[in-house]
This record gives sequence, C-alpha cells and structure tokens, in this order.
Amino acid sequence: MDTDNLYERWRQSRSQIDPSERFVDRVMESIDSPTATNDLPSTTWRISGSVRASVCAAAALAAVFRVVELLNLFAASRIEN
Repeated sequence: MDTDNLYERWRQSRSQIDPSERFVDRVMESIDSPTATNDLPSTTWRISGSVRASVCAAAALAAVFRVVELLNLFAASRIEN
C-alpha cells in the first residue's frame, strides 16, 4: 500500500475524534486563571551568580584556547604574506 494512502487513512481516523464537553471553556479558564502558572511544576533552573560566573569564565577560557590553537596552526605552517 502507498504511504500517502496510509497516512491519509490515519489522518482521517484521528480527525474524527470530538473533544469532550466544555473542553474549550476549561482551556480558556486555565489560561485566564492567575494561578495557572503556579499549578504547573517549575521547569526553570535557579543558578547562583557564582556558578554563572564560573561557567562564563570557563567558556571564555575555552574560546581563548581555541583562538591560540588557530594562531599556532598558522604559525606552524609558515604562511607568508
């Protein structure tokens, strides 16, 4: 069987599902509710300033190291202008 036909059959069978009663009302109420964000588990990370500074310093050091490696590559190949 052709994959397009299989997909169309699957799509048609999935699109015939009716939402439950008051589905839209419940969604809109949860969006409008001021406590809607408080009900969800927190996915944000709280990183202290010292950890953030350490990570930034490590990234800067790695970037400097890569630039030095690149310059050494050009110096080792003795490319002259």
